[in-house]
Amino acid sequence: MKKLLFILFAIMFAATVWAQVANDTCETAEVVDEVTDLPFDTTEATPSGFSAFITSNDIWYVYTATSNGSLYAGICGSSFDTKLAIYAECDATSVLGQNDDSCGLQSEITIDVVDGEDYYIRVGGYSSNYGTGVLDVILTPSFFSGPPVDLFVTNTGYATWLEPESSSRDLLGYNVYLDAGTPVLVTDLFYQYTGLVEGQAYLAEVTAVYDDGESDPVEYTFTVTYDTPINVMVNTDAGTISWLAPTITIAEDNFDAFTAGDYLGVVSDNWTTWSNSPGSGEDALISDVQSSSPTNSVLVEANDDLVYIMDNYTTGKYSYDMKMYVPAGYSGYFNLQKTSSPGQEWGFEVFYMTNGTASVSAAGSGSFSHIFNHDEWMDLKVIVDLDNDLATYYHNGEEMIEYQWTLGANGNAGLLSFGGANIYGGANPGSSDTPLFYMDDVVLSVLQNVSNYNVYLDGVSAATVAEGINEYSYEGLVELQAYTAGVSALYDGNESDIVEVDFIYEPITTYDPPTDLFVTHLGYATWSAPESGDMRDLLGYNVYLDGGTPVFVTDLFYQYTGLVEGQTYLAEVTAVYDDDESDPIDYTFTYEEQPLNDTCQLALEIGEVTDLPFDTTIATPSGFGGYISSNDLWYVFTAPYDGSLYVGLCESGFDTKLAIYASCDATTHLAANDDSCGLMSELNIDVVIGEDYYIRVGGYGSNSGTGLLDVDFTSSFVYDPPVDLFVDNDGYATWGIPTGPATPLYSQMDNVGADGSINCQQYETDLAIYNCEGADDFVVPAGETWTINEVDVIGNGGGGNCDYANVRIYADDAGMPGTLQFEYLDVYTNNDVGGDLFCVIPDSPLTEGTYWISVQAHMNYNPNGQWYWQRQAPPLIGSEYHWR
Repeated sequence: MKKLLFILFAIMFAATVWAQVANDTCETAEVVDEVTDLPFDTTEATPSGFSAFITSNDIWYVYTATSNGSLYAGICGSSFDTKLAIYAECDATSVLGQNDDSCGLQSEITIDVVDGEDYYIRVGGYSSNYGTGVLDVILTPSFFSGPPVDLFVTNTGYATWLEPESSSRDLLGYNVYLDAGTPVLVTDLFYQYTGLVEGQAYLAEVTAVYDDGESDPVEYTFTVTYDTPINVMVNTDAGTISWLAPTITIAEDNFDAFTAGDYLGVVSDNWTTWSNSPGSGEDALISDVQSSSPTNSVLVEANDDLVYIMDNYTTGKYSYDMKMYVPAGYSGYFNLQKTSSPGQEWGFEVFYMTNGTASVSAAGSGSFSHIFNHDEWMDLKVIVDLDNDLATYYHNGEEMIEYQWTLGANGNAGLLSFGGANIYGGANPGSSDTPLFYMDDVVLSVLQNVSNYNVYLDGVSAATVAEGINEYSYEGLVELQAYTAGVSALYDGNESDIVEVDFIYEPITTYDPPTDLFVTHLGYATWSAPESGDMRDLLGYNVYLDGGTPVFVTDLFYQYTGLVEGQTYLAEVTAVYDDDESDPIDYTFTYEEQPLNDTCQLALEIGEVTDLPFDTTIATPSGFGGYISSNDLWYVFTAPYDGSLYVGLCESGFDTKLAIYASCDATTHLAANDDSCGLMSELNIDVVIGEDYYIRVGGYGSNSGTGLLDVDFTSSFVYDPPVDLFVDNDGYATWGIPTGPATPLYSQMDNVGADGSINCQQYETDLAIYNCEGADDFVVPAGETWTINEVDVIGNGGGGNCDYANVRIYADDAGMPGTLQFEYLDVYTNNDVGGDLFCVIPDSPLTEGTYWISVQAHMNYNPNGQWYWQRQAPPLIGSEYHWR
């Protein structure tokens, strides 16, 4: 009997051990999410002895926070006297909160939690109490109170800011306050305060409005002043006043606080280098050799590579100003970057070349050029209007070009942002220029948000013009009278002071005459059109003889009549404009019936002519060869280029003959004709630049008479058209400069393989881990230099949607791609539907050696798929390819 009782006890004891709850210790805590009324029972648990706060049976749960916020744990619906504690880890010293009797004899706790962190919840009883109950675990995510950033308010009350740096909530917009008054809800990143009083200080505040609350404010104190227009000038010839919008300086640098010999990137907080290595070989030195404002400037030499540090601006209007001095024999350069991380996109660039030409890339590589002067300080300005997607480049106060900013320097559509300037000691690719120049007085400013401008004349309002218009032409001015021009800026009805300029109206009173007047001995006059036209409408020409009554013509030639043999005459020609006549250009000639060009040696030099009168009746036979035996006349034409020369006598009054000779020593003509146009003659011959061609005009048999000579030259030079013409919906047209005929330097395109291809592609951001690149090798022969400006590849995929590609050229490194030589991102591909790419790039010179070319499609996988570079068929040229 005792044995039976012992066995029964042993079995019951074993059963009790088997029923112990699974989450009886911190290490075995049960994972829970947010729950309500989760049943629990501590009856069969054991005390964990984790800390003295709870000594009863206890059980454990672990909760992982899904966001920052407030965590509530409660066991208020339990049936016994409870205790509750929360720990950061399974360590008694990490207690975050504990409670005994918050809700009657039951417990509840609220603590702050951090997204992703674990929280250990311990459920027990007071003293030795245990029993059943329900657990609630509820997270209240904290409202992210991140405010806007970088609030800035101009002195006219125009406020701008940037979005909050991060948020776990839906951002609805922004509340804009003035002196803590009633807010205005906006969705833009800017706001114009109204009703401001000049001279008064205000507190601007902006909060971020989320779907469940409002952030703390960011604030800015400003005092109202209404800035005047700047760069106010008057064109006294045209009676036109011009100006630029008022600005507020963000940053400026005249370098006078530094010491000559200092590295700019080391001593200035506004500058670094392209690779962010101040004091390195990319950094430039402070110099006192030249300066626009005393006493220092920055000397930029070959390979110096400076970056002006800026924020990334996405709204507003900004002006980047600098002075540049380029010594004779050297070149200069700068560009503007779209972002503060250099190298992503170029917004603008200009080379000031050794030959005195500035080559500007603005919505197209080399899209514009102008002249500049060496050895003097240039005033350079680029206004970037992000609100209207426009940029305007000024040189010495004169507008050079306005273009669409998002098209960038090279015409490829991109970012609407402005983030930096790059001052680089680099020469225009393909040139032999040596970079060396000075810069000074760099200013970055924001243009004021002006609503209108008032224009005045002698203190009286003349007109109100809209924002964006920066000039006005006065009407009714009296020549040589003194005036005072004026302009003010309007800010939502508030007006700035008037900027006034005194001037005397001196309209253009001279009219450009024709040029290059010439009259033959037979009285046939020719001339060229005026060089400028004086900005007036040119109607034609008055032709005079010895100051007599003029004959009005619209041609560039005239045949005087009624002339007397041996008499000398004064020929005069004026240009007739819509409102007056120019001074005359004159030429004295003596009329000779006997032609002066009666022999080859006395041939009359001519260029292209139309209906040039001639008369062989008073000439004599030259006896030059046997083709023409009649009276004859001679002319000589010098070819300006290679091309084709047409000579015709088709409007003559007798049976003609025509021949052309290489010299007066030739006995055989180069070409001859008798009756090509009825009984008259014409012919075409190919000519070589710089060579003389002797034209002999005569008659069939002994025929002679009068006629008209036509000489027309056609150059064989091919004038390439512009490229990439694009017109947007607003009628704004852009194009690229002519590329010229491409001469293949190297090709494998006639040996296309059929055994597959390699994927080379930059994908969209969320697929960036699949980005890949291939490269193939080629050799520039010894002693040669190649300038590469186009790379064509045979590919497949993309369905004609692979519009852009990244083109890179690497040096060779032991049979593999090595140092990057050139990189051109987002090059327009001119692709076809089959996937072949035709990439025009800036001139890229390479000397002898082995190189690797890489073409990487920049195309989204969704929806366009993948692009593949077709492999070459055997026999291979060099290495087949490398891929990464």
